Amino acid sequence: AASDAGQKAYDAGLRKVEVFVKGPGGGRESAIRAVSNIGIEVTVIRDITPLPHNGCRPPKKRRKMARYTGPRTKKARTFGDAIYGYDKAYEKRKYPPGQHGNGRKRGTKSEYAIQLKEKQKAKYTYGVLERQFYKTFAEAARKHGVTGDNLLKLLEQRLDNTVYRLGFAPTRSSARQLVAHKHITVNGRILNVPSYTVKVGDVISIREKSKNLDLVLDTLSQPTHGTITSFDPITGIFTYVPNDDFYGPDYFTYVLCDEGNPVY
Repeated sequence: AASDAGQKAYDAGLRKVEVFVKGPGGGRESAIRAVSNIGIEVTVIRDITPLPHNGCRPPKKRRKMARYTGPRTKKARTFGDAIYGYDKAYEKRKYPPGQHGNGRKRGTKSEYAIQLKEKQKAKYTYGVLERQFYKTFAEAARKHGVTGDNLLKLLEQRLDNTVYRLGFAPTRSSARQLVAHKHITVNGRILNVPSYTVKVGDVISIREKSKNLDLVLDTLSQPTHGTITSFDPITGIFTYVPNDDFYGPDYFTYVLCDEGNPVY
């Protein structure tokens, strides 16, 4: 294209040009050489490409997963608690990670350090990142009552945590995957939002075509938490918001639906 344009300009009597280059790419130099070879003198070459596009293109930003994907045993050792469920590696080394984790004597922690550690522990336990945790805290602060209690209530009312508490999945991360892959229904409708806040009276079920998943069957055959038994279909009703005992299954009623009538 540059040689054709240069030839037409040369035939029209043009002998000197000023070249203004815009945009990245390796074809700019070859285009200038093509114009020069025709016999047109290039007096000025000026790059008018705005930064930062002058040169190599910036790498594409990778989409950040909205959950923690790093080492889990290391986090469990940091907090001194199996926050992701039973962990054989954690049971063998129940001391902080690092070269001096086993023998290092830790001093008295400040009040801020204790609060920060508990906040981080809640984040990793429920699989929430900083921004989402901040939004949850802001919502808890707007409610009446103790903000800390409201915060834990909202975290416990997450749909992925509810699926975990019902015993449909062995861990919260696997419960999150069940929700995200559309294996869970709420009030008869498919819902794939793990952060959905479950309300009192909501009926949480596993889809008919998903009830034979190996993950669900293995979890129900060897339950590690909750008191649910294997029913067909598997359904739970959220009866009331938890109060002080946030880690017990008492605020769920596990039912078997028989022609629309719950059998307890």
